Amino acid sequence: MSRPSSKLTMFILTVVILFTRVAVGSVLRDAQGSDVVKMFVTEGDDVILPCSARPKENIEATVFDWIKDNKEVFLFDNGKHYGNGRSDQDQDQDFKGRVSHFVEELKHGNASILIRDTKTTDSGNFTCIFPHLKPRQTYTIELVVGMTFKNRLGQIEGAALPPYVKILNVTGDGVLLECLVRGAYPEPQVEWQTSDGSVVHAEKQQVSPRGHRFDVLLLTTVKKTNMYRCVVKQDGFGHVIDNELFVPDNLFEDKSSHCTSVPMVVIITLIVALVIEHLVAFLVKKIMNQRKSKFFFK
Repeated sequence: MSRPSSKLTMFILTVVILFTRVAVGSVLRDAQGSDVVKMFVTEGDDVILPCSARPKENIEATVFDWIKDNKEVFLFDNGKHYGNGRSDQDQDQDFKGRVSHFVEELKHGNASILIRDTKTTDSGNFTCIFPHLKPRQTYTIELVVGMTFKNRLGQIEGAALPPYVKILNVTGDGVLLECLVRGAYPEPQVEWQTSDGSVVHAEKQQVSPRGHRFDVLLLTTVKKTNMYRCVVKQDGFGHVIDNELFVPDNLFEDKSSHCTSVPMVVIITLIVALVIEHLVAFLVKKIMNQRKSKFFFK
């Protein structure tokens, strides 16, 4: 197999070593009965499945085998592997040409593999086996490959657009805020946050499926002024988007004063109307009396 430039090789190896050191501890615990290590990627991405022999020793002259659900993924046997000195007849068709290992890391006991251009069908349990080590070592990783939907422009379909946010109502309990997400896939996680990122308690999400997409409505009642942000997360492909609105102080003023002022306005208006009515009646009566006086003295 062709090798990248020396700088790129060192960078890749450093990443692999660091990643493997983090993941292998969990893999080893799995060999002792703990949960299987779980990894998430999006289809089309490359993924490194970590595996190392314990104790770390040179495995260039030994055997390690990667199997997925009883399908042959990658077999290394004393320097030979699929595509390099070993027939790929036994390798599962789905993995031919997509799997490689890290030659320079074998001396450190690193049997990790790289799977390129992952597919949703790659999801499943991958087992790394060292059959000739004493005792025999077996480590398992569950790989989950999430779907993406792309249109003809290569854009991800179903990625949520900025949510629609608005002040829905103002009551004695506070200000009711609405966040609406339309046409998202996969189903998003939606939450209200304050300006400092604190999550605001909200009502249960109202989710409305539309085909394979989802509309999500989330309401919350706030009791003080702030810049409130509705955050939408789609973990399937790491999509995060938000929209925000400002709730001003005047929406939280005591409404009781406004309630008592309404009758006063009505009373004042009635008084003014009565005064005007009496004044008009007085003027009309006076004019009529003047006309009668002129009529009798003619």
